[in-house]
Amino acid sequence: MIVIDTSNNILITRGDTATINISIKDDTGAEYELQEGDQIIFSVKRLSSQASVLIEKVLTTKQLVLDTADTDALSFGKYKYDMVLISGSEVSTFICFKDFIIGEEVHNLES
Repeated sequence: MIVIDTSNNILITRGDTATINISIKDDTGAEYELQEGDQIIFSVKRLSSQASVLIEKVLTTKQLVLDTADTDALSFGKYKYDMVLISGSEVSTFICFKDFIIGEEVHNLES
């Protein structure tokens, strides 16, 4: 299960898969279309001040795919994430310092 609230906080059950469609608005409020060479960087850390990144995805489309392995080894609880658009020499953080919450699962699919 994945839930994204109106503030862009994400709740995902540990080990679940999910595909998230990403929306980026330009300065006028219009939907930004990725240009050739653009990248979106999705990063998750326990605390923003920590150097180690727990999940990092480099995207060339506006779809974030989370696989089981991305969250399976993480502890339950609250993390922080952001998304950055890199376009040429410009860097723009369009989702900044939001919660990425790993929820508990009851099932054990390895049994």
